[in-house]
Amino acid sequence: MRPIANVRRVASNLWAEPDIARAAAALSVFRIALGLVVLWQAVMTARDLQLLVGEFGLMQRPINQALAPPSLPTVAWFHKLWDLGLLSERHVIYILLALYMISLVYVIAGWRTKIFAGVALFLHLLFKASGFASIYGAHELATNGLFFCMLLPVSTRYTLVRNAPAVDAFFVRVGRSVLRAYLSIVYVSSGIEKISGPAWRDGSAMWNFLMRPEVTIINFGWLNHVPWLVLIMGWFVLTVEIGYFFCLFSQRARVAWFFGTLLLHLGISLTFHLWAFSFIMMALNCGALGGFPMQWRRRPAVQALPDPSLTVAKSS
Repeated sequence: MRPIANVRRVASNLWAEPDIARAAAALSVFRIALGLVVLWQAVMTARDLQLLVGEFGLMQRPINQALAPPSLPTVAWFHKLWDLGLLSERHVIYILLALYMISLVYVIAGWRTKIFAGVALFLHLLFKASGFASIYGAHELATNGLFFCMLLPVSTRYTLVRNAPAVDAFFVRVGRSVLRAYLSIVYVSSGIEKISGPAWRDGSAMWNFLMRPEVTIINFGWLNHVPWLVLIMGWFVLTVEIGYFFCLFSQRARVAWFFGTLLLHLGISLTFHLWAFSFIMMALNCGALGGFPMQWRRRPAVQALPDPSLTVAKSS
């Protein structure tokens, strides 16, 4: 009977949420953080957007179309507008960008989140496919994040809507479990790939990353005097990624890995300039692992002893 009880206990931890209100708030923080990061990324690329997705940009349109999946929408879908002289290609690109940014603002505000997350996802895929040669992991993570905003209950807290939807405990548990499962696949697959070779196990991979002056923001040459620190950093990355699987079954592991992943991605953002990637991963982890109750031990109240003189006076 004990193995069966252990299986039941492990299975219950998959859905366990000590505080549903905090869990719902964590999903709302995920929505806001993701929207802000993607909006910031759109603002930062707005100036050079035509060079990234235009017909005669850095990579011409036939090259981007050959690299992108044929099922994705592209700016070329609207070619009739500039072929007929109604609008220029530049006008079409920036009108679509404005619609994209407006949709993200509504996602951040939590108003009609599912609808505007769907619009933002469509336009995000459009720009991604139109400039496919210039995308990297942050674009894929933003795609998945917007998709989760369409499906999960991410608008029960911190919205500008007067009557926010009520918190449904079942869907909050499902949403959090989906995010944990997704991140477990992302982290564990990356960790297994890293540990399968000797570079991460002996610290040389971390050393090679930190010794690239075109990527890092400070000189890490001082690590030559403390090579053991490079080895520790490499194994810290492996532990965080491979051990993320425990977050599916243990509430204590979720707390530890929440701070571990935040530290990991904060370090990536500060050393490799991967700001969008790091902040999107932080947003996903806030939605999946955040919202845990902070329990502080309180000292028991000291009860004052009665004054003996008062007791004698009262008896007399």
